[in-house]
Amino acid sequence: SLGASVHLASVDVADPDDLGSFLDAYREEGWPPVGGIVHAAGTVEYGSLLDHDVEKLNAVMRAKVLGGWSLHAYFEGADLDFFVTYSSASSVVNSPMLGGYAAANAFLDALAHHRQAQGLPASCVNWGSWSDIGMATRHDAGDRVATGASALTISPSQGHDALERILVAREAAQVIVLPMDWQHWSHLYSGLARSSMYDDLIGSETAPAETTPSGGLLQDTAGEDRPARIFEFLKECLGSLLGLTEQGLDRDKRISQMGFDSLMAVQLKNRLEKELGVVVPMGVLLAGPSIDDLTATLVDEASAPADGGGADADTDSEEGEL
Repeated sequence: SLGASVHLASVDVADPDDLGSFLDAYREEGWPPVGGIVHAAGTVEYGSLLDHDVEKLNAVMRAKVLGGWSLHAYFEGADLDFFVTYSSASSVVNSPMLGGYAAANAFLDALAHHRQAQGLPASCVNWGSWSDIGMATRHDAGDRVATGASALTISPSQGHDALERILVAREAAQVIVLPMDWQHWSHLYSGLARSSMYDDLIGSETAPAETTPSGGLLQDTAGEDRPARIFEFLKECLGSLLGLTEQGLDRDKRISQMGFDSLMAVQLKNRLEKELGVVVPMGVLLAGPSIDDLTATLVDEASAPADGGGADADTDSEEGEL
């Protein structure tokens, strides 16, 4: 109604030859010149990085990394009003089970800063999960994009309003649009919340204090009694997280097959550290071991010398979530 025409084409934006052939033909046919770019392509692969091979990583990286760079290279000398790339909040906050996707989006973040440094238009939007439409809705995975139950969704009208403000302002190369319950998030990810990066969002006075794991449940437990004590503790924790009775827990079955997810892994990790004083790398929990296997791991960790590698393991696991 405003006089615009819609031109649809099936083009692989990640294939420079395919993209170039289409755009050359588009120009030769006399269509109006391209005035702005919105790169919104992407695909996601859920899973631990330990379960990703090169083929899976390439599938996730292709649309964003090759697609973003192909558009940048083709239009580098063009007079564009805007160059918008759709990134994700997963590249700027913790993103369990989304490591490859987070890396692909981090490339788009960097590309926007690269373009702006060259004096070219660039607006990278790190979106949270949208409601009703979008990738998270299609995959029924709104709670898995970066932030778990702390993340709220963006309605289409809110998203359109945010994008309009970003296009009008044209100031920052990178803008994060992420409605979030930061207090809830700070308790789920207490280690990350202590980073100064989140001070303005959480407030230093409300950020969880760093505490030394108490290990109270095991302090007075003899070594030979520890496996049984840890096993019972695990059953109680997992039953509460999974909503299962003791009879519903199969000690030989992988907890990932009983509905254990990345958010539960964070909650269980925090509780193990607080109440057992045992640091378990996040990768171990995300692998979804059986209760018996996890019990054995905890027994080994609880029996390790106090000056062992616990602190390093904790640091590695938290960095692995970013």
